[in-house]
Amino acid sequence: MEDRDQKFQLVAQDVVYFTSSVKNPGEGQLSEFLSFLKFFGIRPPIMFNYLSPSGGLIPNLNLRSNIILDSVATICREDRIELEKILAEHSNPFLKLLLNNIENIDGKSREVSPRDRKLAAIIKTFVKKMPFVFLEYPEKHLLLEDMEIFKNLLAQASLMGPSIYLLLTHEAHYFSELITKQACRTPEDRSFIVENLPRQKTVPGLRFLGVSNNN
Repeated sequence: MEDRDQKFQLVAQDVVYFTSSVKNPGEGQLSEFLSFLKFFGIRPPIMFNYLSPSGGLIPNLNLRSNIILDSVATICREDRIELEKILAEHSNPFLKLLLNNIENIDGKSREVSPRDRKLAAIIKTFVKKMPFVFLEYPEKHLLLEDMEIFKNLLAQASLMGPSIYLLLTHEAHYFSELITKQACRTPEDRSFIVENLPRQKTVPGLRFLGVSNNN
């Protein structure tokens, strides 16, 4: 562990792509993300948001309440919070676009479609900024139109900072413009190898979606 590459450094706005998922039985990808940070010298407590493949919301709460819970700082009663207005005023305009794609925002998490549940989980993950954001198969349950918005959401968020994003996906080619580093485990000693990739200067798709950085 002491022989790790001293030239490697995680910086704000990084999007780190993991080239393979966890292979060991009983281990989850969340544990793998945390092990990666620990390996490169980041010690607990680690503040992070985690997007699981299924969304990971509270089953008996509606999607609106799930998004608001622990995500939106407020002293008001929950039913007085105007989620649409909060997202419309958010610095990342793509959150509101994702909200518009949810068909049943007031349905309970356990009763809505997997797509609606995943869209709500993505919004919850990005609306409150944390130093680290773990994204495990964010594409699962999304339609192509959702993926276009999510890609722009991630691009905008990574440019704005200050978070670092750890990404596991089957669609690495789709996010290739955003990925700044890729990481993998070595089979011999289970350490990590990281490769720096060229950083993109633009946000792909902003004009296509009709949203500018100034909105």
